[in-house]
Amino acid sequence: MPEDSLQPQSHELTEIQFECKMCGVCCSQPDLIITVTGHDVVRIARGLGLSGAEVLRALDFYLLEDVEFIPRGLRDIPAFKSEHGLAYMALRKLDGVSCVFLHNNLCMIHPIRPGACMSFPFTFRVESGTLFWGLSAKQDICPGLGNGETISKDHLYNLGRPILEEINIYREFVNEWNKLNIDHTAAKFVEAILANSVFV
Repeated sequence: MPEDSLQPQSHELTEIQFECKMCGVCCSQPDLIITVTGHDVVRIARGLGLSGAEVLRALDFYLLEDVEFIPRGLRDIPAFKSEHGLAYMALRKLDGVSCVFLHNNLCMIHPIRPGACMSFPFTFRVESGTLFWGLSAKQDICPGLGNGETISKDHLYNLGRPILEEINIYREFVNEWNKLNIDHTAAKFVEAILANSVFV
């Protein structure tokens, strides 16, 4: 969808204050999966100078056991074919709790963090060419809500539009990947992302 066709709108948020406290609370929730797109993987790999094998160690792959029930937080992110079935790509959690890039409650990749991290605690979606935003179901864990300056609609639009565009590009890539008549593995999937110019 062309970016100039998106109209900013919200029926979910009115005046809201937010300031990221960089506290690491959202980075250390055992039930919060930090999904990543192809753009996120490339930004992290290039920003840290990681090879495909190295960036693979920073990722986890969550298998979809029940294709009839997709958790709310995964509905907009496509699942790709792996050697074990359909999987979602996300940042690894150490001991199943904290993000692999969290150190002393600080994000080590803050300038190149994934779109899911950039947008939290906000959520974005497009319906009939209109960009809508709301708050995450996990908004209650965020101490930054209700603090700082009032967030403008323009700020939310400028935050949400590129994130949704990256998800759409990733969805198209995953759809093509899933159609390929190859031996689908998570490692090959990451290598294909790093080799594809669409994620530059």
